[in-house]
Parts: sequence; structure tokens; C-alpha cells
Amino acid sequence: MIGLLSVSSAATAQTVYSYTSQPGDFIGQGQSAVWTEADGRWTISRNFDNGADFVFRATDFSSNWNLRFAAPNDVEITPGSYPGAMTFPATPPAPGLWVFGEGRSCSPITGQFDVSEVIYDWYGRPVRFAATFTQTCPNTTASLLGSIDHTFGLSDRRRSPRTICSWSCKTGSSK
Repeated sequence: MIGLLSVSSAATAQTVYSYTSQPGDFIGQGQSAVWTEADGRWTISRNFDNGADFVFRATDFSSNWNLRFAAPNDVEITPGSYPGAMTFPATPPAPGLWVFGEGRSCSPITGQFDVSEVIYDWYGRPVRFAATFTQTCPNTTASLLGSIDHTFGLSDRRRSPRTICSWSCKTGSSK
């Protein structure tokens, strides 16, 4: 059995960010929205705390969003729950979270996030990332609730794709 996962060259990148802002939340202003690849450009990278950063810029420049996630103590972010999140970059042992956009930000934040899936390429960049989050600004009980779901596609020329493989790639097995 071959231990490689092949991805069709016709695959395309897909990133979906959705949020619901409770009345009184400063960041989302009580609104809800969904942003995808069709609405603008996403830049995805690994941040200096071994987490994941997502930056969105609308094609018509009408909207911009930044989402930053990090596990506690600079360890690589993995699937799981991250309660007690603080403004990224967070002071250990807290996880880091920071979602801001539309010219609005607040600090210090409190919140939590749940990562359901994460896969990195050989360079450490997230090629698959799915998470939900809740973030609350100071002096309010209203929160920004949202999700990010990112899948890297081979037609996305902004990065050099690599084959995602199972244990046999790491051991050098070709069977």
C-alpha cells in the first residue's frame, strides 16, 4: 500500500471566514458576514508562535480581516480546545488569539478557540486549518463568534505546494 496522499492538480484553494458579532461587540459591530476566496485575497502563514495567521483583503478594498491563532508556550498548534486565550502574542502559558478588522481592534482580549483540523506543508505553513473561536473585548460581555476553514489548493500559485504524506514519507518507504 502506498502511503502518499495525492491531491488533484485541479484542486483550488478555499478559505471561508464567517462571524457573528453580538450586539455591543466593538470588532464586528453587531453584524454577521461570510468572506471567501471569491471576495478577495487571503494570505496564510505560520506565525512566530508556531500558530496560524490569516489575512483577508477584499478585492474592492472595502474590507480587511486578520485572524491569529497560537497554542500556549510557542508549541505547534494542533487540533484541540484552547480555553483562556489572550491577545496574540500571549504570555505563556496562555494560548494566543486575535481577530481584528475593518479598522477596529481591541486589547486585551479574552476568548477561546477550538481547532478541529490542521495540516502543515513541509515549510510549516498551514495547508488545512479549521477552527471556531469566541473573542471578547474589555469592558463588555458581548463577543465576536466565528470560524475559519482553509484548504490549500494546488492551483494557488502563492505558495510552493508539497505532497502531504503519511508515516512512509518520513521513513523513506516508497511502498
